[in-house]
Amino acid sequence: MLTQQPVIKTTIWYGFNPTMTCAPSDRTRIKLSYEYFHDDRTADRGIPSQFGRPYVTNPSTFFGNPALNRVNADAHIATFVLEHEFDLGLKLKNQARYAHYEKFYQNIFPGGPVNAAGTAVSLSACQPVSL
Repeated sequence: MLTQQPVIKTTIWYGFNPTMTCAPSDRTRIKLSYEYFHDDRTADRGIPSQFGRPYVTNPSTFFGNPALNRVNADAHIATFVLEHEFDLGLKLKNQARYAHYEKFYQNIFPGGPVNAAGTAVSLSACQPVSL
């Protein structure tokens, strides 16, 4: 059965990226940076169809379970860049990066169209995935 209930969807994301550059000589630059990004939100797969078109409903209708429809990600990224200018305009640039990602995703979503009476829709689910 379809019911329209007010749902509070949350989205919390933030990040920072401090970067430091030093120049041991006028021909050499070393850049170090670290990036952290956090994302925590309610996954919303949208409105199902009915008769081959989007189901006519309030756009804020949530088809799922806000307590279970979660997306989380944390990214830790460190970057090292070395640049050196040689004679005759030759330039060397070397970059190394290390990244570690922690991700989680699960949700409940419409698994097909709304029935002809407009009273029910089958729900499917994505099993929790942690990376």
